[in-house]
Amino acid sequence: MREQDDDHATSTEHAEQVEDFTPQREDVRVSASVELQTRDLRRRNELQDQLAKIQAGAPDRQTILEAIKNLQRLWAHLAMGERSRLMSQLVANIDHDTTDTTLSITLSPLGLESFATNNPEHSLLEE
Repeated sequence: MREQDDDHATSTEHAEQVEDFTPQREDVRVSASVELQTRDLRRRNELQDQLAKIQAGAPDRQTILEAIKNLQRLWAHLAMGERSRLMSQLVANIDHDTTDTTLSITLSPLGLESFATNNPEHSLLEE
């Protein structure tokens, strides 16, 4: 009797599996799968574009040195508000470790690069 019940359960599962594979249901599954793949591909491309922009925006050593040189010449000509605004563009983060009394300053790569290459007061430096 138990063997018949097992056979019946197996045949019922098989019938349900066969029923799940109708052409209409397969079309829905394939369509959903294609939509997911398309969405994932679009998201991957967006992330690759963002990464490329970040990597392109990171300044090289020469850009940093040029920005510092420009800043040294310009600093004396800036009012206090302009200095504050400039520092907020250049500095991304400041960390202070009280255990070993160190100070860590993280510069904003995009701020440095824009200052080195697109400095609106660059004409002041030439004078």
